[in-house]
Amino acid sequence: VRPGSGRPEGGADGSGVGAEAELQANPFYDRYRDKIQQLRRSDPAAFESRLEKRSEFRKQPVGHSRQGDFIKCVEQKGGAQNKLV
Repeated sequence: VRPGSGRPEGGADGSGVGAEAELQANPFYDRYRDKIQQLRRSDPAAFESRLEKRSEFRKQPVGHSRQGDFIKCVEQKGGAQNKLV
């Protein structure tokens, strides 16, 4: 339960439990606390969505770029077109 709210911490599946502590550990948390609380109250689904996106982003390896994936895809398509000609 979140302190002072009476509501369970995190989402329905409990995904936000660690994310909440991680969010508060952010050095900019104090600066944006009011905006975070306002979003949490006004649209809990959007707040959970943002936490989920943030956690997915943090799971990516450092230096990971989708540009390499895009180049491979273009090269494969280009190779397939050359075979047709």
